[in-house]
Amino acid sequence: MWFLFLKKILLLCLIALFFTGEKVCCYDISFTPGIDFEEEFNDNILFSEKYSLDDFITRFNPKFRLNLTTEQTDISLNSKLSFENFLHNSELNTVKTNNMFLIKKNWNLKNSSNINVNFTKDSTLETELQQAGIVAKRTDRYSYGLDYSHTYILNETISFSGGGTLRRTHYPDNYYPDMKLWGVNFNPIISLNSKNMMGLFINYYNADYENDTTIRTFSSDLYWSKELNNTLKLTLGTGYRITWSKYYETRYIYFLYPILHELIVIPIKQKEEEKNTGLIFKFNLQKAWTKKFSTTITANRVQYNTTTATSSVVNNISTSFNYKLKETIGTKLLIKYSHTKEEISNGKKSNYFLISPALNWRLDDNFFLSFGGDYEYVKHKMPDYNKHRYKCWIRLTYSFPRLFATH
Repeated sequence: MWFLFLKKILLLCLIALFFTGEKVCCYDISFTPGIDFEEEFNDNILFSEKYSLDDFITRFNPKFRLNLTTEQTDISLNSKLSFENFLHNSELNTVKTNNMFLIKKNWNLKNSSNINVNFTKDSTLETELQQAGIVAKRTDRYSYGLDYSHTYILNETISFSGGGTLRRTHYPDNYYPDMKLWGVNFNPIISLNSKNMMGLFINYYNADYENDTTIRTFSSDLYWSKELNNTLKLTLGTGYRITWSKYYETRYIYFLYPILHELIVIPIKQKEEEKNTGLIFKFNLQKAWTKKFSTTITANRVQYNTTTATSSVVNNISTSFNYKLKETIGTKLLIKYSHTKEEISNGKKSNYFLISPALNWRLDDNFFLSFGGDYEYVKHKMPDYNKHRYKCWIRLTYSFPRLFATH
């Protein structure tokens, strides 16, 4: 699957150069490989409430970046493979991958376009925890995406951007329903100066699921971003969204068959439609207190579609602390809380808490060492249960110098 994707991407590179219509008189091409090696201990791999499964996990992650730049076009391919092996539970071994092919084209001083083609194979358990703070069954997921955006600069102050997206999600074991999604967006921006801007982001998407569920969402939010000084940056945004959900529930009719004296059960699929509205917002504050110490506070409320094809509201707040012990050694502490509620009758609620300290050491320009740990806790309602787990890890990263660079 991964090699087939790379072949298609290389073909797209040739097509892209052909259709841009650019006369290439000078260009820069480079290939930058890298590798990660990670060892982790996890005391509850499946995030189970009662039967926790612990193990040592070894990850071997080769990666590379291929880049071609001309006067008007930038074409890049980022690819990463992750071989994940469990010491005592080899049936959980898997291979993950993350690939992104990006074309940036500046047509003239006022017009530019971006095309992003991506392919990912991941695990639903870890991804759903990171994105929504909910516990999902650990299963493989294949995601394919295509994004297009175009930007038009009217003058030094006003610009417009808009585009569309296509998504497809596939679960090979059929535990969750596959999804097909399309969406469009529009974003006018006013730049008051280089450090002060505001905009309006309008978005609509339609997600169709294999189990006949459809979720459509329209949202609009006004945002403002400003560098208050050299050490303080603030981003604020607020808006409103409307979500329409159509799904089918199975209800049962019971009656007693008098002749045979048997209870007859007849399942009936009943169509349900719901409309949910609500406030959305985002907040980000970055502060550099000294040359060594900085903090970031982030909060938002978003609408999110879970793997079970259910619309949910997710509230996130997180704080990160960064401190440089030396020029080559730094520490980071991340604290995060998420509250998620499904937008259906008797919908599930969950609260997720994460604390993650880490230490990073730059051994030289290309070689990095980091180690740290995570504590995660989930409190779930309907049904009620509590889950938690600990993880500790060490990672070695080596980035090779640019190879085959022409400049």
